[in-house]
Amino acid sequence: MENGAGDAAVKHLLSLSSQHGDSARGRSALFSAAWSSFNAGDHRRAVRLFGRYLRQFPKSSRASEAWWYRAWNEYRLGDLYAAADSLASLARRFPDSSLVDRSHYWRGRIAELLQDEVAAVAAYKASLVRASRGYYGAMSRRRLAELDGVRWDRSPASPISTSRVLLASLGKYSGSTPAAWWSPSKPPGRDDAVSDGVSGVVPKVPVDGG
Repeated sequence: MENGAGDAAVKHLLSLSSQHGDSARGRSALFSAAWSSFNAGDHRRAVRLFGRYLRQFPKSSRASEAWWYRAWNEYRLGDLYAAADSLASLARRFPDSSLVDRSHYWRGRIAELLQDEVAAVAAYKASLVRASRGYYGAMSRRRLAELDGVRWDRSPASPISTSRVLLASLGKYSGSTPAAWWSPSKPPGRDDAVSDGVSGVVPKVPVDGG
């Protein structure tokens, strides 16, 4: 979608949201405007609109998704602390959501980027508690094993810094920000060599009432 058409669509959806207020149609229009911004690569606007959705409809059936997408957009902007906070809010406010498993896992990945190994280990262990036999449990177990290997293999005489070791252990990271990990057209999926995946839960442009 070209930027002009995308902007027009988002403006139309926001107009619908204003017209219909707190009704089901208003909720759906606002979520759609936020999601469309994300899908078009306008991450700043997406963060703003998902935040607006969460302020207006904090207990909506799609609020957990809004926290998830807000986190991804913050991540894409390189705001790792904000992304971690959003993922933590998702887990705290919606402990029964199916998105919690991956929120713990990605909090661990973010903590690694921030060189906070203690927080990374805690997040991965939380993911294991939630889904010890699931996909995210397996990914978390692998990260814990690799972190343990980095810890024991680290040599004070090595010219490679700890941060470079951690970044290298995360996969095909070659850019200056986390946004370099995947294409701007989609969030990471399970087939992505760097990411754990959100396939199966990423909705189409939403049409339900929230």
